[in-house]
Amino acid sequence: MTIVIALLIAYIAYQGYIRNDSRPILYIAAGFVLAFGGPGLLFILSLVFPMPIRILNRSTLIVEITGMGMILYGFIASVGM
Repeated sequence: MTIVIALLIAYIAYQGYIRNDSRPILYIAAGFVLAFGGPGLLFILSLVFPMPIRILNRSTLIVEITGMGMILYGFIASVGM
């Protein structure tokens, strides 16, 4: 359920990017997809293509941190710091 809500938020943010042509909103949308959709996708991929748990955990961590960083960058850029 968390993945569905996050992807809905990302879609709404993307619509905001299209409407306002605001690049920081695009980073926020992509960040939500990575931070919340990425781990779910990695889990599904691990079911189809089995991988060691250590690689799965590190990949999930990297995807989440990248997504959160993009969200943070989008917020900072939209405020104009």
